[in-house]
Amino acid sequence: MLHSINRTSGRGLFVLSTVLCLATTGCQIGPGRLKAASSHYSDAVRVATSEQLLVNLVRLRYRDLPVFLGISNISTQFEFEVDGSVGGQRGFSSAGDLVTGNLGTRYSERPTIS
Repeated sequence: MLHSINRTSGRGLFVLSTVLCLATTGCQIGPGRLKAASSHYSDAVRVATSEQLLVNLVRLRYRDLPVFLGISNISTQFEFEVDGSVGGQRGFSSAGDLVTGNLGTRYSERPTIS
């Protein structure tokens, strides 16, 4: 019986250490992600400027005053989180022991346009 307890706790320790290693390594979302995001933001600014110009041309046609909105700065916050948990249940029935684990990730991007 003692041998069974040590073997089971060894598996649980292995699962726990694996989850902790995955959780602490993380991903780098610094300069590489910024390069990928900047092209999307520049495309969005280009489309918004083109639409604004078209609306102002229509306003001028009907002798209304054009309104131009300038974008001078775009900053973005990137956030990446890893969350994990390990649980277990010791059973003395024929079902045996139960070790469960949970691993979750979350990514968010919050742009600020001024």
